[in-house]
Amino acid sequence: FKKLELSGQATVKADISSPNPLSLLNLKVGKIVSVNNHPNAEKLYVLSVNLGFEKRQLVAGMKPYYSPQELFGKNIIVLANLKHAVIRGVESQGMLLAADKNGTVKVLEAPKSSSGDPVFFEGISPVGAEITIQQFSEAKLTTNNKGVVALGKQLKTKHETIVVDIEDNASIR
Repeated sequence: FKKLELSGQATVKADISSPNPLSLLNLKVGKIVSVNNHPNAEKLYVLSVNLGFEKRQLVAGMKPYYSPQELFGKNIIVLANLKHAVIRGVESQGMLLAADKNGTVKVLEAPKSSSGDPVFFEGISPVGAEITIQQFSEAKLTTNNKGVVALGKQLKTKHETIVVDIEDNASIR
């Protein structure tokens, strides 16, 4: 056999693509066990949410849209791996997800699921690392036919597909 010689150095560039933005979302079902007025903000509530394996405190801007009685007891969708933030002096340990379209805001609910149940997009496994609000917004969740979708995939739990009674193309925040 004839010996092959390479002139110069061969370099191999690895194809490192950024992870699917949906895989960054660690979503859980949480049951709202208390709703209190935020001590320093007119439009915010301080929620206590049972995630099955732990309780979390969330600060949520739902006051213009829901009474405390309407929120209490709901099984909501919580972004559990959002970096904790202090909002007007109160720590928020995650974020509830809600759909927003033309001034109508609806909380995403999972009434047939249990506290702590994973919420996922079919075929996507969460990586679990802490994320920022900017990384969450890159996932571009929206609504279609009353379902929550991203990249053509439906949001669901093992018990149900997540639905929300709002117009198509609502922003999920």
